[in-house]
Amino acid sequence: MKKLTGFGIGFAVFIFFLNLIGCYDFVMVMTRNQTYFAEHCTSAIKAYFTNYPIFFVIVWFGSLSGGVLCPIFYLFRRKSALILADLAFWGDAMLVLLTSLFRNRIQVFGWQFTFDLAILGLLGLYCLYLLKGESKSEKRN
Repeated sequence: MKKLTGFGIGFAVFIFFLNLIGCYDFVMVMTRNQTYFAEHCTSAIKAYFTNYPIFFVIVWFGSLSGGVLCPIFYLFRRKSALILADLAFWGDAMLVLLTSLFRNRIQVFGWQFTFDLAILGLLGLYCLYLLKGESKSEKRN
């Protein structure tokens, strides 16, 4: 793992807090918090999460877990940070793709779907950043 930089630490903290927001959404949706749904969701989005398939719940949880843990592991300079970042990225990519194909995610969320794509892009950039750092440290050894 390469030396920590200001940019890397900032990016890690940003990814960490971005995924904490996702964890908050996850908990509110899975507990079916009526206040949260009333303030943040349309009736179509509430219906979308009613009887949400367990497979999607597991993928969503795995993606968020990887997204929260990878910045922590990065700050402790663990090589497994890249594996966790990959879990976050590929889990989110699979969730976005499968729910778009089988749950009409794009139609239900409308313009808010762009946030899903932005988060996916940021997770991908974070993976690339960690991969670049890993390849640099291997060249030095």
